[in-house]
Amino acid sequence: MSYLFHSVKRRASSLKKRTIAQVLAFQKAWYRLRHRLGNRSSDFIGFDKYSIIGAYHWQEIKANPYYKQKADFLTESCSNSAVIADFGCGDGAIIGLLAANFVGKKFIGIEADSKACKLAYQMLEANRIANATIIKSPFGSLRLDLGPVDLAYSMDVIEHLPDPDIMLKKMASLVRPCGTIIIGTPLYISDELVSPYHVHEFELKELESLIDKYFDVTTTRLLPEKRRDGKVYSENFCIITASRRPC
Repeated sequence: MSYLFHSVKRRASSLKKRTIAQVLAFQKAWYRLRHRLGNRSSDFIGFDKYSIIGAYHWQEIKANPYYKQKADFLTESCSNSAVIADFGCGDGAIIGLLAANFVGKKFIGIEADSKACKLAYQMLEANRIANATIIKSPFGSLRLDLGPVDLAYSMDVIEHLPDPDIMLKKMASLVRPCGTIIIGTPLYISDELVSPYHVHEFELKELESLIDKYFDVTTTRLLPEKRRDGKVYSENFCIITASRRPC
């Protein structure tokens, strides 16, 4: 009976994953079609992991070295900034870690997903982190009076966006002149490794060219990343640091 139960459970889990992947594939195609037809009002794609798993990044940042290395990179970058914005903060794990490490600095988390915002509020409160604020807003509708900020970063977000230019333009509007932006994303390897949650995975030169439209790229760093096939690719997660013009 136990074997039968676990067998049925595995089959149900597999079917659920396939169903989610199919829904996401349709959703991605729909957003791309809307964008090509000129409807640019929606600048993010739905993300159901928070409803299914909860605030899972708070565990990832403790247990997954490939995720924590991204927060470690940002920790090194925050020392000279007083006001820092997280574009696409999700459940607040990275901004929570940074805010806890830099209690004298102000952090602003920007997130369009309602469930993610609710989880971020809850986790920040539970961890008694008072110097981080969460703003629920798509990037295109973000208020400019939140700025200026010294540093704006976005980790594992740009690959989810139907129109990444919307986020980059808003960053350029909020970051002070000569301020810093940091973009982190997994690079494209093959169609088979593209996450069903990703609208577009970039090649390195493509990503650098996109960011260079709005900022002066200063450094590019490649870190190891574990992909959906379970393998670790040594130089797959790209972090680009750039400065806002004019400088």
